Amino acid sequence: MSPLLLLVLALILSASVSALLVRTSAHAAQGFMDQPGGRKVHDHPIPRTGGIAVFVGALAPMLGQLGQDRLLSGFAAGALVLVVFGLIDDYRGLDYRLKFLGQVLACAALILVSGLGIHTLGELWPGTTADLGVFWPVGTLFFLLTAINAVNFSDGLDGLAGGISLLILACVALLAFFAEQSTVLVLSLCAVGGLVGFLRLNVHPAVIFMGDTGSQFLGYTLGVCLIALTQQQSIYSPLLPLFLLGTPLLDLIMVVYQRLAKGQSPFKPDQNHLHHKLLLNGLDHSQSVTLIHAGNLLMLALGFSLRFSRDYLLAAIYVGLVAALLGCIIGIRARYGLRVRIQQLLRSGFGALVAGATPLYSLPALERAAWLIFVGVFTATFLFLPAMATGVDRTLGAGFLGIGAAGAVLYRASQRWFDQYLRLAAYATLLVAVITHANADAPGALVSQVNRCLFLALGVAYSAYVVISRERLQLDSMDILLIALAVFALFTPITESFPSAQMVLAKTLLGGLCINLVMNKPAALRKPFVLLCLAACLAIFARSGL
Repeated sequence: MSPLLLLVLALILSASVSALLVRTSAHAAQGFMDQPGGRKVHDHPIPRTGGIAVFVGALAPMLGQLGQDRLLSGFAAGALVLVVFGLIDDYRGLDYRLKFLGQVLACAALILVSGLGIHTLGELWPGTTADLGVFWPVGTLFFLLTAINAVNFSDGLDGLAGGISLLILACVALLAFFAEQSTVLVLSLCAVGGLVGFLRLNVHPAVIFMGDTGSQFLGYTLGVCLIALTQQQSIYSPLLPLFLLGTPLLDLIMVVYQRLAKGQSPFKPDQNHLHHKLLLNGLDHSQSVTLIHAGNLLMLALGFSLRFSRDYLLAAIYVGLVAALLGCIIGIRARYGLRVRIQQLLRSGFGALVAGATPLYSLPALERAAWLIFVGVFTATFLFLPAMATGVDRTLGAGFLGIGAAGAVLYRASQRWFDQYLRLAAYATLLVAVITHANADAPGALVSQVNRCLFLALGVAYSAYVVISRERLQLDSMDILLIALAVFALFTPITESFPSAQMVLAKTLLGGLCINLVMNKPAALRKPFVLLCLAACLAIFARSGL
């Protein structure tokens, strides 16, 4: 099965398990409920079992390859240890020393089974290579523990740690694709699918948390992917992970510095994290998450642009960046007037930036005509793509039969919960259909020509309706995150094999925006959209040859 189809399978598994956990966690064990109070920002108990869904979604699609790939086998061994300790911590709470022991054991299992490690830091000085020699296990362990705790520390707001990890993993997948590292590509895409399936229920206001199980698993996955991507005669600098870990690593450095400066333990919880500071300075929940995601995207863009730079240049830039941030913290704490001006900037400027687009107004008749045209083209596209899909195997066909059956069973569930499931099912159907068309059709084939015409008409119809309608574009943090991922990938350098992948991204981005528009319309459209998704799922099942 191709890596992109593995991503879809991971998404389906994660979404299904997440929905099941939302319904059962509160009844199965009260210990898994995250109670409000203290530094927490939610006001009612929420299950913290989402890490199970991310773990199952990411690991299950690659079970068939575990015995064939040493890296995947080692990854699975370490992940299993980490998840066991994480579940115990989420249920009853663990002393930080036992929690740290679980992290060490997980990393040791990975190193012993896979042999993965950091053997060199590159050319830190012109003409001199910094090799770790016999100390490579210690360096590997230190980096993995840093990645695990960096993501764990950032898990403070709805969708924050998951969104950051999604951006990083997508960038890793892109770099692995360019470097033709198939194992890293499979691992990162499966983790992306597991995250997307969970995040739909984790964005603000969240109905499920990932808990320490999820945040530690994600940090561990990032660490493994970054080491495998940049070591073992990689085309990329071994210092690139400093930039790809983005805001979680910078936040960890800043928090540890501030705690040590106060004479406190670096493990003592406080409100020095970046997301706490943004909330205290007047931003609301969604604005804080979006701003941190934007900062993380900038770090990834910087790292991506410097991926082939000299190692000593990367080290100098990163040290300079950390020094500048530490200087800002010291300066802001020392000067009250500067703090006030920053607070005013965050409360006014950024609030206006993410409030939403202002639509242009037009005649009601023209608006209705644009909406009817959009609905017609959207329906035609959504039915045509699955019906003409090629190369769909039986496993995927059975999966979409299961999606359709689950939708029929869950139709009478609570509206919000079912709508999240419906949105994910629509995304999965669209993505599979687009992928199967990407390389199967000859450019001059009739199906390929109809496909291009439908997406061209869909883009025009969507744009026309958005421009002339009276309603605002309603995008939550998850929508913004997915758009950022697609746009980032679309503007990467083109290689001989990448145009088809860019076409998949462009069509999926447009289709996702259209699905979002339909989902935000009144409940009268809910039943027709359910029937449309069911028909699309059955069409993919029929094309699988079962």
